[in-house]
Amino acid sequence: MLKEILARFKFMGVLSLLAVVTFLSLGTWQMNRLAEKEALLARVAQHLDEEPVNLVDLIKGGKYFEELEYSPVLVKGTLMADMSLYLMGQAHEGKLGSNLIVPIKLEQGSVILVDLGWVNKKHDIDLSTFEGDVTVQGYLKKSLRPNRFTPDNNLQTKEIYSIEPTVMAK
Repeated sequence: MLKEILARFKFMGVLSLLAVVTFLSLGTWQMNRLAEKEALLARVAQHLDEEPVNLVDLIKGGKYFEELEYSPVLVKGTLMADMSLYLMGQAHEGKLGSNLIVPIKLEQGSVILVDLGWVNKKHDIDLSTFEGDVTVQGYLKKSLRPNRFTPDNNLQTKEIYSIEPTVMAK
C-alpha cells in the first residue's frame, strides 16, 4: 500500500512539474508577443507625424522596408479598375465585408497594390469614374503571408483571402 501511495505522489509530482513548465513557457511566449506588439506600435507612432513622401522617391532612398513600413506615402498613377480584387473576410464596425484592392500603374511603369479600404460586398464601387492619373495618400504595409487555414485565392471571381504579390502578378 505504501508503494502505491508513493507512486501516486511521484506521478502527481511529475504532473505538477509539467504544468509549471507549461505555464511558464506560455507566460514567456505572451511576454515576447507583448514586446513585438509594443515595437510595432512604436514604429507606427514614429511615422504618424511625418509628411507623406512620394513612394518612388522613398524607395530610391535605399532604406530597408522594415524602416519604411507605416511611412506615409503619396502614390501617383493610373487605377487599373478592371483588375480590382476583394480581400474577403474583413470586418468593420461589426459588419462583414471586404477590402477593395486595386492595382495602380505608377508613372515609371511598375505596378503596386493599393488597399482602398473596407466595402460592403453587396455594393460594388464603380471605379470607372477615376479616369487618368490619380493620387492616393496612404502608408506602406507589408502583405501578410497566408497560413495553412487561409482559403485559396480565386482570381476568376476576384475574391482573395491573402495578398501574394508574386502570385497575383502572373
